[in-house]
Amino acid sequence: MDTRSAEALHRQLMLLTMALVGGVVTFGGVVAALDLGGDRGGSSLDANLRIVIALGGVVVLVGASVIGRMLAASGDPAPDATAHRIRTRTIVSMALRESVGLLGGVLGLLTGDYPLMAGLVAASAATMILGIPGRARIEEQLREGRRR
Repeated sequence: MDTRSAEALHRQLMLLTMALVGGVVTFGGVVAALDLGGDRGGSSLDANLRIVIALGGVVVLVGASVIGRMLAASGDPAPDATAHRIRTRTIVSMALRESVGLLGGVLGLLTGDYPLMAGLVAASAATMILGIPGRARIEEQLREGRRR
């Protein structure tokens, strides 16, 4: 039971993370595409940044689609208090990580500092993806929570 609940919760958290990463990457891509940095003449950095963000967006969309299908096939995790705490803690953590990327997008929009924007968007996306709790860790937390 714990393994199945952990697997379902893990897939749910992966889908949530991909949605947040997608938002950050999309926002960064829109800002870069607007090229509001003034009359800089469209340097190659801007073109490269747009390509990286566009490719990142494609990866997020494909990943979200695959994870969505996996989530639909896995069923719902056990609706207990421990699973709820794990889900809430992860959502709050991911939202805070997402805010760094959104701040980068706003800075890029306001200042035209695309290298800083790209760094913040990348850091935000990477820490969200790396911050997804693993299935084994979720299973361990579910067991510990049910013993209390």
